[in-house]
Amino acid sequence: MNTTTLERRSLPKIDPEEAMTQDVLDYAHEQLGYHHPQKEKLCKEGSLACALRIAGITPFSHDSVRKYKEEQIKKFGDDNRLIPLFKFFGVSIVLAVASSIIFVSNDAGLVKTISSVCASGFVAMFVVLFIILVCSMSTKDRAFWKITPLKEYSGPVPGFALATAKEIHQRVCGATFFIDEMIVEKVQRDPFLVVRGDGEEYYVEVWEEPGYEQKRKA
Repeated sequence: MNTTTLERRSLPKIDPEEAMTQDVLDYAHEQLGYHHPQKEKLCKEGSLACALRIAGITPFSHDSVRKYKEEQIKKFGDDNRLIPLFKFFGVSIVLAVASSIIFVSNDAGLVKTISSVCASGFVAMFVVLFIILVCSMSTKDRAFWKITPLKEYSGPVPGFALATAKEIHQRVCGATFFIDEMIVEKVQRDPFLVVRGDGEEYYVEVWEEPGYEQKRKA
């Protein structure tokens, strides 16, 4: 996985009025004996950006994630299988022209020459139609990004990513988590851990695709 495109971004400074997160409320209740009357409401309304900053988690910038995803689609979505087809098409045209020249040079007759050219033309048309059909198939059929709720995700998630999710959820219990990964011909690649809440969305972790060493890559 080449993650040079990905960049983590700095979050805005914490507003003291928005620092009322889950862990603060829990600590006040368990250690100080104070139960805030609006604890559940404040927990759900906690700012994700504030929680990430308190936890020391720096998310990836949305722009770098977008560029990275586009690069990966371009890398794995380009259908290199078309190259042999174009070569075959070129060879067919050359053979058709060569055959026509041979027929004419041997005085095989106008009818025979026309028949040969027509036959070659039909072959060339078939090849062209086949190429158009393949080209019309979207690269999304081969490579596309798919986002799945964490609770519905069946692939392995590394411990550091789950620890990050726990750290965030303890501060904003209304946060929801997703796995955004690229599927290349039914093979999973480059999973991201995504967190959403109250209109905010952050890509916070990324790791090597399942089946490989699951270490933080950026």
